[in-house]
Amino acid sequence: MPCSGSIPLPTQTSRWTVIKGPFVHKKSQENFERKTHKRFLIIKDTNREVVERWLWYLTKSCPAGVGMRVTLWEWEKLGVGKEMLQNASGKKRRMLKDVESTRGVDVRDVVVEVANALVKDMEKELVSETDELQDKNSSGNDEMRLNDVNKENEDGGNKKDEK
Repeated sequence: MPCSGSIPLPTQTSRWTVIKGPFVHKKSQENFERKTHKRFLIIKDTNREVVERWLWYLTKSCPAGVGMRVTLWEWEKLGVGKEMLQNASGKKRRMLKDVESTRGVDVRDVVVEVANALVKDMEKELVSETDELQDKNSSGNDEMRLNDVNKENEDGGNKKDEK
């Protein structure tokens, strides 16, 4: 894997003081310090699966107290717009074709309209999905509440019989 060398980032030092005694022993204190060293690696032109395996290995074999934060960037293949056009249906398809047919014209406004329409459609899909999930969860909760009420009634009846 081609990698840019480990670039050291600024070290963060945090210091704190703790009193040893619980009451009047202000003069007996302990000082603690923690230093956080950071490094920056850039791995280029590598298969995604290889990078994921390498990261898995690093997370499994790293010692305690070592943390990692990873940002993965992927290159998209060319022709994403054509794929969107093929996958689009109805109004979206017509709008995308309008953008395609306006060559040589300032198409910023048209692109903004298409983007806004796509965002609205995505928001509608998300709202419908969340509504479905809420309906499923609420129906399950109602059943659980009914079961709890029935159990309480049964338990209450048993307690009266025992007395």
